[in-house]
Amino acid sequence: MSKRKVQFVKNNIYHIYNRGVHKNDLYLSDADYQRWEKLLAWSANYSYSYSLYLQRLLQIEERAGETEAFIKSFAENYKYSFPLVEILAYVEMPNHYHLILEQTEDDGISRYMQKLSTAYAMYFNERYDVSGSLFQSKFQAVEVIADEQLIQLLRYVLNNPLNAKLIRNNNLKYNWSSLSEYTGEKQSEIISTKRLPSFFLDRQKLINFLNEEPTESNSDILVGLEIDSD
Repeated sequence: MSKRKVQFVKNNIYHIYNRGVHKNDLYLSDADYQRWEKLLAWSANYSYSYSLYLQRLLQIEERAGETEAFIKSFAENYKYSFPLVEILAYVEMPNHYHLILEQTEDDGISRYMQKLSTAYAMYFNERYDVSGSLFQSKFQAVEVIADEQLIQLLRYVLNNPLNAKLIRNNNLKYNWSSLSEYTGEKQSEIISTKRLPSFFLDRQKLINFLNEEPTESNSDILVGLEIDSD
């Protein structure tokens, strides 16, 4: 598939995707999925390395220091006034991921993805004592132009586990996506709901939407947005 040259514009929405090099798995354990999801939120909101933050926090805990004071001071010094991006949806599959992002700061997506990819690759290589590239290439991106495109793209992204037969039906039971954040079943630490359809916050309506058979017109809307179709 040819790579797209995308101009990232503030307040616009983009479908972001990448996979493991040679289609290798990116997540080998629950701890890997959990680390990725921590980095999703962290990379949007903090200018400081997450791994170094954990090291400093551990040192303070070992000295029986005031962790609450440290965390408060840390946020005051290193948290951005505004996040680089807003995350509308995410899903992690064994060998690839999807994100739907709104760029909220100039050059936000490029900065965010560089931070996220670098931090996770460093974590993965250290954890499994490997070296070299983790991701297949630079992330791919497609701009979402219209609200109807966004709605169909959300269904496509969130139905990845169903289409890959990792779950039997989409009942919000897949652990590694934004599904359960929408309905409050998992603490919402990553996603922003401001530009989501209102029915996404109603569990049954969301389940019904995800399990609907896509029509031909809905499939046509997705042409060009399904960036992992190669």
